[in-house]
This record gives sequence, C-alpha cells and structure tokens, in this order.
Amino acid sequence: MTSPYQRIESALGDIRVLIVQPGHPQDPLKCQIEVARLSLDAGSKPENPPSYEAISYCWGDPTPCEPCELDGIAVKIPASASEVIHRFRLPDSPRRIWIDALCINQQDITERGEQVSLMGAVYSQCTHCLIWLGSDTDNTAKTAFDTVDKVCHAARQADRESKDPMVEMLSMLSSTSFTRSVFNASFEQRLKGKRGEPSFKLEDTQQDLFKLLRRPWFQRKWVFQEAVLAPESTVYCGAETRPLPSILEAGHSLHRHRAWSHTREEFLMIRDLHLLWSYFSPETNDELPVDSRTLVALLAFLRTKYSTDPKDAVFSVLGLIKRNEQTNNSFQALFKADYRRSLRDILASATKYAIMETQTLDVLRFVQPRLNEDAETSQIPSWVPRWHLRHEDIDMGVNRMGPSGELVSSTKLELIDPHDVAVLKCRGDIIDDICYRFDAPGKDVVKDASALAAFFKNMRSLFRRDILSQVFESTAIDDAQATRIRNAILPNRMYSVDEESAVVSSTLMMGRQYPMQEYKGDETDDLIHLESYLNEPGLVLPALPDDEVIPTSTFKDRSPGEQAFVRFTMIMRLALHHRAFFTTSCGLIGIGPSTMEVCDVVAMLHGFSSPVVLRPKGDGYEFLESCYVHGLMEGRDAWPAGVVTKEEIISIR
Repeated sequence: MTSPYQRIESALGDIRVLIVQPGHPQDPLKCQIEVARLSLDAGSKPENPPSYEAISYCWGDPTPCEPCELDGIAVKIPASASEVIHRFRLPDSPRRIWIDALCINQQDITERGEQVSLMGAVYSQCTHCLIWLGSDTDNTAKTAFDTVDKVCHAARQADRESKDPMVEMLSMLSSTSFTRSVFNASFEQRLKGKRGEPSFKLEDTQQDLFKLLRRPWFQRKWVFQEAVLAPESTVYCGAETRPLPSILEAGHSLHRHRAWSHTREEFLMIRDLHLLWSYFSPETNDELPVDSRTLVALLAFLRTKYSTDPKDAVFSVLGLIKRNEQTNNSFQALFKADYRRSLRDILASATKYAIMETQTLDVLRFVQPRLNEDAETSQIPSWVPRWHLRHEDIDMGVNRMGPSGELVSSTKLELIDPHDVAVLKCRGDIIDDICYRFDAPGKDVVKDASALAAFFKNMRSLFRRDILSQVFESTAIDDAQATRIRNAILPNRMYSVDEESAVVSSTLMMGRQYPMQEYKGDETDDLIHLESYLNEPGLVLPALPDDEVIPTSTFKDRSPGEQAFVRFTMIMRLALHHRAFFTTSCGLIGIGPSTMEVCDVVAMLHGFSSPVVLRPKGDGYEFLESCYVHGLMEGRDAWPAGVVTKEEIISIR
C-alpha cells in the first residue's frame, strides 16, 4: 500500500501541516500535506513562519477506521481525528491545521519520537490552538460556559469593590487583610444570588460545569503543554465555545474563595484550573509555584493526569522545562523523545535531571511505597518516582501527606556519579536502625471510639519503647522496675518524660500544624481533650465525610472534645494511609511507610530536608520513603543530644 508520508528533517524543525479542503458535514474528508519548518531557537521565529492552527483533543481509540483522502491516497484515520477535522473544516475555504494523528507518521516510531520533541515549538509557533472537548451530547455545555462567564463577572465585580480607595485605606490600618475580606464577602454573596445578577446561583448550575471539567481533555497530561504554550486558545464543546483563559479565570476565582459546596473531587478539578491559570498569567508571578518550570514541579503537577503511553509522563512536559544550559548539555538525550528507550531509563534519567536542576534531592518526596508492582515497574530503581502511574492508581489517595514541605535541608547535596541512572550515590548520615514497628490503622478507626482510644494507647506505649523493651517483655519486670533500669542504662533519653503528649501528637500529624488560622489552640491540647472525650460512656463519634472537606465551622457549638476530634482527625487521617509507626534502637519515634521492617535504617541524605527509611541490600540500600522522626525535622542544631550519626557515601539502587 502506498504511503502518503515521506521522511522529513525533524532535526531541522520540519513538521507536516494538514490542508483541509472545504466541504459540508456529509462530504468525505480530502486533505493535503505540506512540509513547514519551525524555529528551533527558543524565543525566535523564522523569517517566514508557517501559518497553521494546532488541534488539542483526546485520541480515544487509536484504531484507524474512518476514511480520509490524503494527498490523493485513501487512508483510514482514528474516529476521534475524523470527528475533529469534520468539526473544524470550513465550508468555503481550505483550513491549515496541525493534528498529531495525521501530521506525524504514527507507524514510524523513530519519527514519532523526533516529532514529539518538537511539540513545544509546534504549539508555541501556531497562530491559534483549537481545543476540542467533544460533542455536546447531554446539552450541558451552554449552561457550563454561561456559569464560567457569570463566575468571572462576579469575581471581577467583587475585585473592583475590594480595590475601592476607602477599602484599601482601611486594609492598611487593619491587622488582617480587610481587602481580602471585602472580596470574599462580595464574591460569596454574588455566587448565592444575593448581589449582582439575582437569577444566578452557582449551586443551581455548578454540576453542569463539573460535567464539562470531567471530560477527558482535562484529564490528559499533554494538554498542559498545549494550553500553556499556544499564543491563543479557544475551547469548543459541540456548538458552544469559550476562550480557554475565561475557564481558567473562573477556576482561579473559585479556588481563591471556597465558600461554595463541593466534593473533594470537585475541589481538585478547580485546583488544577487554578494551577494552569497561574502558569498562563505572566502578570501574576507572585501566584506561581516556586520554580514552577522545573521538571520536578511539572511532573508533580501532572501526577493526577492520564497518558496513553507511560513514557509520555516525561515527554509531555519537555517543551515547558526552564532550560538550564549546564544541565541540558549533560542530559541532551532526555530532550529527544525516543520511544525506543525503556521506561526505566526514561524515568531514571528524568529523576537525575531533576536532582541536578534543583541541586537538591527534593524529588525523593514523590517516591511512594512500592505496592502490587508489575514486572516492568519493579525494574525501576527504588529512588525513582513512578511518574507514569496516576497518583490515585497506586492506592495512595489523592491526599497522601508527607512530612512538612516547609523544611529546608541543612546540608548541601554532594552527588557522586550524577550520570549513572542505575544508582543514586550521595553523602549522608545513617542515624539508627528500626527496632519496633506497628501498622497504622485504617481510616475507619475514626468511626469507632474504642478502636481510636486503643490506637492512642498504643501510640503512648511507643514513647516508652527502645532496644530494651524486648528484654523487659520476656521477663517478669514490672513497669516501675523497667523505668529504673532504662534510666540507669540509657540516661540520655531522646525525649524527656514530660514531652510524651507533644511527641505523640506531633508524630500522629507528621509535624503538621492546623490550617485553621482562627483557632488558637494546639495539637497537644487537642490530643489530651480527645483522649478524655473517647472515655465517655456509650460515646458515638460524629460522622465525617470520606471525600469532602470537613466543615469545622459546623462543630463550633459542640463540646471541646468533639471539636478536638474533628480538628485532629482532619489531618491525622491523611497521614495514616499505608503508614507504620516505629521506634529506633536509641528511642527515636517516627512514622514511615507501611513497607518498612525491623532492621531497616533511618538516614539523613545531604541535600534533602526529611529523614528517609532505607533497607540494607547488598553493598548499598533500597529507598523506601521519606519519614517523620520527632526531633530530627528542624535542623541538626535542634537534634536530641543522644543522636549519634555515621556519615558515609550512600549508594541507593
């Protein structure tokens, strides 16, 4: 069979542009291919830049099944591509578009990789990006887009009120942000129909908006690059259309003020629009995530998104990375999307690049317990995050919480053999070995008062565990005798006796503090109130929603114990998933991955802010996960006096 594709010079910036001949909806597709050359020099365009519109859509089933005439040759193309081309074909004039299904020879794996490496240039140098969400089969697109318009209008009106000169003057005199309070009050009233357009109530139409946001386009990894880089983007759903920035602005506004009813899934959809908006808006640099164009930031943001090919977890963001000449020269192969390379090699190379780019080991925060791995994934080095798996699909939950990200490493990274993607070799300190551990309970523990009370009792017993505990358990020594012997043999305890409640409460929450700014209490007081509350006869705990934000305001008139229960469990239950509590031989207490075992070791890697759990293996270690160890989280100067470390070059495979 004759192919319409001839080899093109991808290395020089050549792409194919599809010229779609005019036609009516029932007419067959007729197209021609034209080769165009893009500029490979970032920030510049060729003297005669090609004119074309780039298509952003979801493939669906890639099987070629629909007819198309391409340069006079009858071919079959995927149904999704056929639908898109029919939708954007003009009735009376040709249209020049770029669509990956036809402009890349999908049967040539070498060319596919070469062209994927040009994706950043393809979208940044197009005249316009046409985003196709699909047909409006349920007739909800108009309501969804109208909701976008009204949310944006409400936010702009509220913003205008908050910038009134009198409001700004009062804000300068206030200890809190009066301007923000004015915006919040005005925006909330407008969303509820109490001000502005009385016929608009967000609660009446938001489900149609979320139906739109659940469409596959919003779940793809590739769309992030496509949307950010294009000079102008328009979203189409059936016959309805809106500029992409309007949808992102609505998402940002709803994220900015959250006094509207939502599930956790809906909150995460709005959060994603807000993050995309922050990349999209150059005038809002203060809103941008720190180092948002680093590879690790991009990979982390897209953990919840899909890609058909697992290798696209990395390839889909290459056009967005903030280029660093020294790092790029070291990892040129990474920026050439070669689908012939193994997934193991691609993910390991990306992780090493992220380490060199940031000069820290912060990327290790995204390594999670390795559960139920297939043969291919099990070959990936233990220090490499599994970027190709969706965060939810590895059963960590969308809110798996790690040690506080506000910590800063007190030691500088010393990376050895940086280009060896089989091993992570760096300097670090071996702290101690794990002598006892027990699994954290499941999330249902917050539904049973007696089970929760028993769990807290176990946590307090952990405070008194160390290397001598096993000896005491095998003898008839009572608690008082055990305490005297322990104090004689181990006079330099890691924690003083009066720190017990503080150590236990901090460990349960992995060092996190409450996010409720108006609450003046602390976690230790709440633990004590909660333990007393759990001892009440016949206690039935209040029900907490599994996947929704816990409305703490609804408990403000309840008893102190019940309020403590809501506040404490709100964070605690996020920390417990697939976790285990442990103590080390010298008496350090912490919480780490459920995969940890006795004789694993706690270590501090130079260039990383949190302790980690390592498993001795051969002449090196296996990386399990970062962990929380009470007393080790705030820098070496604050470590307990009894901590003795052994610095060495640590090899992790």
